[in-house]
Amino acid sequence: MLRFSVLVVFWGAANAGVCLPELCAQVKQAPLNCAGSVIKGGGFCGCTDVCAKMEGDSCYPTYSHGVMPAELCDTDLVCRKPHTFGAGTCVKDSPKRSTKTKCQQMMMASLMTMIVYDGKWTPTCDADGNFTPMQCDFSGHCFCVDSMGVMHGSKVLGKVNCPSQ
Repeated sequence: MLRFSVLVVFWGAANAGVCLPELCAQVKQAPLNCAGSVIKGGGFCGCTDVCAKMEGDSCYPTYSHGVMPAELCDTDLVCRKPHTFGAGTCVKDSPKRSTKTKCQQMMMASLMTMIVYDGKWTPTCDADGNFTPMQCDFSGHCFCVDSMGVMHGSKVLGKVNCPSQ
């Protein structure tokens, strides 16, 4: 146990903060000629500005024990780290998943359930993902819904005339 404690103390001392406030006063900023944007305070200990990494450049997405700054990628790029240790690569940020409308969410949930019961219905959505005014359940009974999928009126066997939304 004593060996482990000594090891932890020495490891902590070796990785202790080396960025003292007076350090930046001694550092001179080198002229930058960046292909992309400039990251203010992005150099060692935040003392200097650095060029952002460009697409395909090697990068490190995290700080190393709080001492070395992350090598940041340029605007619209992210540092995609491999599944193993080591550097990542600056790549274009993949577009976010499109959000589904309430109708589309209800339709997916209904289809995944795969349980059929009396009165169950799978919503029908239009091209924009909105509820179509008339919805029908599995028994062939139809009814009108509003833009939020809330039923109005009563169910009728067969088609029903619904006001457009």
